[in-house]
Amino acid sequence: YATRFRSNERSRITFEPGLAHCQGAIEAVEEERRAVRIRHDRTAILATVIRHAERTFREENQPQVLEAAGRHLALITSGRYDMISIEDIDGESKTVVRLAGESFPKPVKEPLSRGIRQQIYLALRLAMVEHVEPGESPPLFLDEMMVSWDSKRREAGIEPLAHLGKPEPESGADGERGRP
Repeated sequence: YATRFRSNERSRITFEPGLAHCQGAIEAVEEERRAVRIRHDRTAILATVIRHAERTFREENQPQVLEAAGRHLALITSGRYDMISIEDIDGESKTVVRLAGESFPKPVKEPLSRGIRQQIYLALRLAMVEHVEPGESPPLFLDEMMVSWDSKRREAGIEPLAHLGKPEPESGADGERGRP
């Protein structure tokens, strides 16, 4: 029994990794950790640059897009809603709309109907297309956008689509444009 035990012990010791092997494994893990730290730092820098670029883009473009979206929404809703904005609510940017004649906007979520939320979505998309592709008529996919709208809403929703890609009329004497 003792001989067999020593033989098994000798085999175990012979095939177990030694101190040098363990030190090599530790160094490999530390090298991998350094590489991960470098990737993390690069990703953090890229995220900061992207956030800055997005903030700059929004500051430069958002006012015009939201103003145009508000005009589209007023047309689509026959004047019921007259403004779309992005506001900070509880530390998050939220899209809000204002009923004509009211002082405070409402967040774009329930209890607003699905129909009005789709109208807001359409107004924003039209404004973005006009801003990014002025004077162009790019493809616009509106899969079942108006399927739940009544005929009055559908007609109002089609109106701005008819003008998409056409040059906007010059401002009148009062500074207002002829159409959204």
